[in-house]
Amino acid sequence: SAYYVLMNDITITSSYWEPITNFSGNFDGQGHVIDGLNITTRANSNGNIGLFAENKGTIKNLGVTNFNCTSWGTIGAVAGTNSGTIQYCYSTGSINSSLATGGSVGGLVGYNIGSSAYISDCYSTVGVKVASSSSSNVGGLVGYNYNGIIKRCYATGRIATPSTNVGGLVGYVYSSNTDRYGLEKFCFYDAGTTGMSDNSKGMGITTAAMKSQSTYTAWDFTNVWAIESGVNNGYPYLKFGGSMPTTAIEGVGTITYPYEITNEKQLIAIENEEFNNAKSAYYVLMNDITITSSYW
Repeated sequence: SAYYVLMNDITITSSYWEPITNFSGNFDGQGHVIDGLNITTRANSNGNIGLFAENKGTIKNLGVTNFNCTSWGTIGAVAGTNSGTIQYCYSTGSINSSLATGGSVGGLVGYNIGSSAYISDCYSTVGVKVASSSSSNVGGLVGYNYNGIIKRCYATGRIATPSTNVGGLVGYVYSSNTDRYGLEKFCFYDAGTTGMSDNSKGMGITTAAMKSQSTYTAWDFTNVWAIESGVNNGYPYLKFGGSMPTTAIEGVGTITYPYEITNEKQLIAIENEEFNNAKSAYYVLMNDITITSSYW
């Protein structure tokens, strides 16, 4: 339950990693990476595998690179199960699992569970191969999203599984809210590299679109993200150290002083819930707006 900062990159030399269990503290990677995490043993007693078995706290500004897992259980490079916050993190590597029926596997997180489960501004290039039954949940970023929120994330890793609960970004989604499709916001996956074509759990787009900044209208390329043709194979990457500021707007959202919408970014911020009581406030449109986003 303590606070930690990672002071430098670390290469894991142990062949038998024991995932960090029941973490409820704050882990700030400060933009560093933990490289070479190799897991071949079975899951812990709760069935979770990753750098962290279960995260109930905050993990941020961290890369988990060259992750390799050939075990079984609920698997994610950063966390097997997340019921806390994961922000500004990414993962690379591969998962090759003979998963038992009903498990969940994702490139970043296996199981994202609960109304407090929040993943934002993250990506995974982990290739996920699961020889499982049709009831397993397999996704490029998250295997199973149960009432959690995922914002401004993407996945590119190849997915190979016979499971029907599968997706380029998220394998399976459950929501106790009527807003079933509102749990993954402004998220994408590369339909070409993942081999997936589902669009209800993140939007599948072409490789060319994934490498174009104009695709990511709701993302912050000033403080959080960057994109260059010669870096990260042309996909967006994290700058680290920055945070996405709240979009500026006039008004306070009441009937007397409604929020004044003047541009596309402010419209997007409503769905991003950047304003107080964003979904139940009063708004007035102050001028005509031309939508430039290709993926509204």
